[in-house]
Amino acid sequence: MTSSPPQRDGSGLLAAGPITRDELLAAIGDGRIETVAIAAPDQFGRLFGKRLAARSFAQDPDRGMDTCSVNVAWDLEQDFLAHVDYAGWHTGFHDMHGRPDFATARVWPFADKTAIVLCDLTEEGGADIEIAPRTVLRRQLARARAAGFVCKTASELEFHVFRESYDEARAKGYRDLTPAPGHCNDYLILGQAQVEPFLADVRRVLTDLGVPVEGSKGEWGWGQTEVNLHYAEALEAADRHVLYKEAVKELAQRHDMSVTFMALPFRGTAAAQQPPSGSSCHVHVSLWDDDGVVNRFAGGRRDERGPATLRHFLGGMMQGIAQLMPLYAPYVNSYKRLRAEDFSPCSIAWGYDNRSVAFRVVGEGEAARIENRVPGADVNPYLAYAAMIGSGLHGIANELEPGVFATANARTMPGVEQLPRSLAEAVAAFRDSELAAEILTPDVVRHYAAFAEHEVEKHESAVTDRERESGYEQA
Repeated sequence: MTSSPPQRDGSGLLAAGPITRDELLAAIGDGRIETVAIAAPDQFGRLFGKRLAARSFAQDPDRGMDTCSVNVAWDLEQDFLAHVDYAGWHTGFHDMHGRPDFATARVWPFADKTAIVLCDLTEEGGADIEIAPRTVLRRQLARARAAGFVCKTASELEFHVFRESYDEARAKGYRDLTPAPGHCNDYLILGQAQVEPFLADVRRVLTDLGVPVEGSKGEWGWGQTEVNLHYAEALEAADRHVLYKEAVKELAQRHDMSVTFMALPFRGTAAAQQPPSGSSCHVHVSLWDDDGVVNRFAGGRRDERGPATLRHFLGGMMQGIAQLMPLYAPYVNSYKRLRAEDFSPCSIAWGYDNRSVAFRVVGEGEAARIENRVPGADVNPYLAYAAMIGSGLHGIANELEPGVFATANARTMPGVEQLPRSLAEAVAAFRDSELAAEILTPDVVRHYAAFAEHEVEKHESAVTDRERESGYEQA
């Protein structure tokens, strides 16, 4: 990421956006920055960390932060898992260290005189923590570089918008919320006009922040929107992805609204004619050689062959996806999106302009890329990108061929392998997968399998609204 010298806005504050290490320290010295947020992504892709007094931070900027290892043992509700190898009472919930990556530094627009810096999680002695999401992705990118490739990615993130604030939604038990707009609005300019003040802020603020937005559009679901981010080298793209989600949620709060990135937040209601509509995160990936030239599809031919390198990369992703599903679909709810009768894939097939498949090859020439349509908006980008790149490199190394090429509806094609139907099914395959262990290391597999199994156990122990609706009187 490159930056131009940070400018003051009309109020005299620094404008939001990328800032170099030297510029950050200079801004701290003259009082333009008073707070530095140091943050790292956790196993879910959420940011955790500390807000430091800027002058204290500047005394030893490379030190970063100390934090408790419980941060990689929490579940979404901050109950800690007792059976995680890396952290627990058996380790005394020891300290971790956050090493700042100043390539991620930005002036943060949601608080005056504040900057944010993402960091890599390390042991106190400086060794990278193997199970940390940024480390998992970095290792796959190192493998790609060793093979002569640079991997570039981009996320297409969908979310649902509601007129209630987060506090109001919580008080209502997240029920009977008011979608904005309250009707299907796929590509409709008028439908999106209802939330345009919020979405205009999203496009402007994110782009200023160094997370370039290509555009936004209405999606099919009630209150659903898609925002597309510009592609970048994979680690930078993953950083942008998590900053984007943080920023969208903070912007929604400013507009007294809320958003959710759940894969399928509501099952739909026939009475209100509200359809179930899942939120995806289609991930685009392309390979570039050392000269910066993408491995394009030769001559723009659109058939089931394509050039060997991309074909084998796709073959690795296709053959590996069923074994790596917890990295693409990490929650019980994730699989409810994949079961929905909408544009979510369920078949492990590929094609070109075909939205029934798990993988599409889109674009031509230097814009040629592979689109993975399986992840939902709840995905951790570091883990999904790592799974795609790691399995793709495995495909190149072993000259794997892609699976079924679909020119019609892949959902109804005979003999096509189906994606796992549940997280329980997916995690069983993941924990036993030799491919997952080879790509990620056994320690990483055990760590993320433990979280998936914990998620399954929590779900199976819960009593749901649906169970009460069907069984309260009749059981």
